[in-house]
Amino acid sequence: MSKFLVITNPSDGHVYPLIPIVSELVKSGHTVRWISGRVYKEKVEKTGAEYIQMHQKYDRGKVELYDFFPELKKLKGIAMVRFYWKYWVFSPVPYYVRQIEEVLQDYKADAIIGDTLRNWAIFVTERGGPPFAMINVFPLIYPSKDTPPQGIGLLPGKSLISKIKDRFLRFLVYKIVYKPNQDYCNLIRSELGLPKYKHFFLKEGWEKPGIVLQPTTPSFEFSRTDLPSTVHFIGPLLVSSDPNFVPPPWWDKIITTDKKIILINQSTIARTIDNLIKPSIKALKNEDVIVIAVPVKEGQLNNIPANTFVSEFIPFGNLLPYVDVVITNGGYGGVQNALSYGIPLIIAGATEDKMEVSARVEYSKTGINLRTNNPTPEQIIEAVRQIFSNPVYRKNAQYIQNEFKKYNAPYMAVKLLEEMVSTHEKVARPDLRRGSGGE
Repeated sequence: MSKFLVITNPSDGHVYPLIPIVSELVKSGHTVRWISGRVYKEKVEKTGAEYIQMHQKYDRGKVELYDFFPELKKLKGIAMVRFYWKYWVFSPVPYYVRQIEEVLQDYKADAIIGDTLRNWAIFVTERGGPPFAMINVFPLIYPSKDTPPQGIGLLPGKSLISKIKDRFLRFLVYKIVYKPNQDYCNLIRSELGLPKYKHFFLKEGWEKPGIVLQPTTPSFEFSRTDLPSTVHFIGPLLVSSDPNFVPPPWWDKIITTDKKIILINQSTIARTIDNLIKPSIKALKNEDVIVIAVPVKEGQLNNIPANTFVSEFIPFGNLLPYVDVVITNGGYGGVQNALSYGIPLIIAGATEDKMEVSARVEYSKTGINLRTNNPTPEQIIEAVRQIFSNPVYRKNAQYIQNEFKKYNAPYMAVKLLEEMVSTHEKVARPDLRRGSGGE
């Protein structure tokens, strides 16, 4: 059995997707230690892994990211993404590289596993550490000649002119717009005694890991002809129903109604209810449907319409079986969980990775991309009516649902991780022969 060291960004959308994988590793007999934020200690320990608190400088606890970095509230689009990369992705790298190396002094891990924003733990591998595997919790953002630059939410061009446009945009974004991030990444690499990246940091960052696990299926991704062979589609990481779920008082109305149920869901970081929840409730208040909005804290909303129910949290596994349409700002996990039930989407996201998730929904024709972070009630009600009147969205969502059923993400992830460790051992010990004692 092998030893694994896991490190994750301290956010729900980065920790929760790895829980089923780590649980499966432990179930398979492997030993796991997990570095993350202090609010995830209990979640980590429930998997059977040993919890290690991340460096306190970047452990934001329960502080929202937009309060931890108030500057983010003033930024949009590329400016926001560039700030995000510098201060939330690259600035912590020296701290967690040194922490990983300190842990490895006593805990001889056979491999390191990190989520997308801890991909730079690959620096530890380059400094003589064990092999690294990345579990990407975002849409597939590998810079490809077949796609526009990732991070701005554009669909791949089909015509010659649009492909030329994509090529120009790749140069503009990767070589010019992100040059400050590239320089900062290389500065950190130099400080850690590593050679500078010759190519764009995302390209090199995706090509260096032993394996990259992409938790989706090919139909929910842009087609690429230049994807590294180390990238593996493992299917979505889905949540199951919570047997300990305590239903709210209005739950009986949900499970017994004949009316259509519309879920309004915002992700774990972008939670300004003025952006999506409020306009959606306003749009649907006179419709003959039931509306559920999460997450909404107690006292956040007044004058809630009679057809609307709110909650701070309801487990997706308990709620989604009753839902007909999801209105969301585009969390990657939430979108795929909805599609796993064949539910079409209305998506309105323009922060973090939301633009790219929105683009995948549009690309797969599993829903309507409103292409804004602040949709109007008029835009929302029009989209809802389109979803209900045009069967193509539900048909495509059900196609993705059926493709998802062919995958078992935790099982596939563990097998690929075991293969990576085994391959590394054979390379490190060329005399190793199965069953021959090295002779």
